[in-house]
Amino acid sequence: MARAVTLIHGAGPAGELAEVVRDVVERAGASLSWNRFPAPDAPARPEDPLVAAVRATGVCLDVSLPLPGVQPGVPPAAERLAPALGLDVCAHPARSYPGVVGARPDVDLVLFRGTTEGPFAGLGLRTREPAAVRLAAELGIAGEPGLTVLPTTRAAAVRVVEAACEFARARGTSRFSVCHRAALLPHTDGLFLHTARNVVVRYPEVGFEARDVDEVARELVRAPQDFAVLAAQPGAGSLLAAVAAGLVGGPDFAPCFHLGPAGPQATPQATTGLAVFGATWPTVPPAAGAGLGALPGPWAVILASVWALRHLGETAPAGRLEAAAAAVLADRGAGGDGAAWTAAAVGEALTDALTHAS
Repeated sequence: MARAVTLIHGAGPAGELAEVVRDVVERAGASLSWNRFPAPDAPARPEDPLVAAVRATGVCLDVSLPLPGVQPGVPPAAERLAPALGLDVCAHPARSYPGVVGARPDVDLVLFRGTTEGPFAGLGLRTREPAAVRLAAELGIAGEPGLTVLPTTRAAAVRVVEAACEFARARGTSRFSVCHRAALLPHTDGLFLHTARNVVVRYPEVGFEARDVDEVARELVRAPQDFAVLAAQPGAGSLLAAVAAGLVGGPDFAPCFHLGPAGPQATPQATTGLAVFGATWPTVPPAAGAGLGALPGPWAVILASVWALRHLGETAPAGRLEAAAAAVLADRGAGGDGAAWTAAAVGEALTDALTHAS
């Protein structure tokens, strides 16, 4: 029986890419049925049909890439779904593929971060606002400050670290790095680090190291092969994810997935919880002169499809689709100022690679 998956599609070239994804996933050997929905144009509400569909299927693939010059600054569908679905963890895989312009050859890691706290909580006071004036006076801060609150809770830290540890255990790696600024931010990052130490004792097969965020950023560039699974606070995690994406050629080759109560598994077993897979945003617009129908970030969507298949336990189709993508990139290249890819070109290249591999 085909497994149901929710598919969020966009307009124009992104709509064409949705059809390509459905086709190549089927050609890779996965048996899925698709519940199609257009991308939401506002934060989703619990009663929305799209929210109900994602809850029913448990897995969603977001192919709603923005149109360059038409939808600037449009947030990903996962962010608009997060409050209604409780998507409180985001994972950022970064893996090197030969042929990608600017990619390092030795990157294979996944970074986990929270999505609801720190700068994403949106808590702050504008300068001269009465509450800001009162709080500044109480704290002894002069100069008409604006104030931002970056909350960290134990519960959210547990979710992020548990998701990372579960993934590391399923993947069979003992390299787990907790990234923090506890010395500078003892009340927030200190809590995150303390919570991580308490959580990781439940995973004796997963190694543990605590490293300062600045050190991790430096070592990611110098020796990315030393990292496998990382966990970080929301703000620092976004920064480190951007660094990791740069190491593999940019956000066009770095998908992400947002998680609800349980994380994805790296082994073929049943999964629970919610997961929304898609491209890391913002994607990079196609180069000038790329032509009509050129897409921002098609390969991130294809690679997100690979991770969605793994999550569903479709490990063989996931392996075939990833191998096909790697073969196409190695043969024809992508990234940098090279030729942009249309949906049709992506579909034709992957179909040829899958056919030759069978």
